[in-house]
Amino acid sequence: MKLGKFIGIVLIALFLITPSLNAGEFKLGSGGSVKVGSGGNIILSTPSWVPTDVPGCVLWLRSDFAWQDAAKTVPCTNLSLLWTGEDKSGSLNDAVQATETKRPIYLTNQINGHPAWRFDAIDDLLGYTQIVLDSGFSAFYVIKTTRDSWLGVNNEGGTRQIRYNQVDNKLSIYDGVNNPFSDLLTTVKGNWVIVEYIDTDTTVSFYENGTSRGSGNCVAMTFGQVGSGILPIGGDLAEVIIYDSSLSDTNRQRVELYLNTEAQGNGYAIY
Repeated sequence: MKLGKFIGIVLIALFLITPSLNAGEFKLGSGGSVKVGSGGNIILSTPSWVPTDVPGCVLWLRSDFAWQDAAKTVPCTNLSLLWTGEDKSGSLNDAVQATETKRPIYLTNQINGHPAWRFDAIDDLLGYTQIVLDSGFSAFYVIKTTRDSWLGVNNEGGTRQIRYNQVDNKLSIYDGVNNPFSDLLTTVKGNWVIVEYIDTDTTVSFYENGTSRGSGNCVAMTFGQVGSGILPIGGDLAEVIIYDSSLSDTNRQRVELYLNTEAQGNGYAIY
């Protein structure tokens, strides 16, 4: 039975069978619920949208999915070192750093009340099992940095690169041959921004906070790290989402809406 029809039946039953309702919450399954307020009013709650609602999500890292150990038994607290960034895509591809001196710092209350991972601009990075994206991809980063940073690379050698600030305040990508650049971003360096790379396997389109910033040639990519010791991130990271295809405009905009208004409860509120 569809959720909407089931909810309708539940609401009718609540009114007919229980004319006087006490305050509380009635679970509907699949994340939905009917809440009864103190005055007897009914408030319908439906499941929240998440990035995995779009097919093909192969990596989803969020700053609150953070652990101080490899076994994911000790949650990060303010100023603790991040060992494991838990992947919530369903791929079980956690981003990890076993070397203590190369771990980012977990910081609370960095963007609209949410935490972030701070990379030291020296050698901090997180590695995960390589993802081969030979039919296009879509990558989203919520980032704050002032330096040339490899946001995503295939390995420490960086023969495939997603970059920010290779040229001052521009996005770029390197597929082993092509090295296109975005138009100049309007976000002042050092401020939070949502940057996006949408690749069809022939062309990559760049976006800043949901606004197109040009395009260029790009073919197959492989990712296996967040950050690098060669051109490390110098700044803060709040979320990473990667899909194994070029998203439609509708799905791209849905991810943008999630990041800006819904992530971690109330979004990052960047624009």
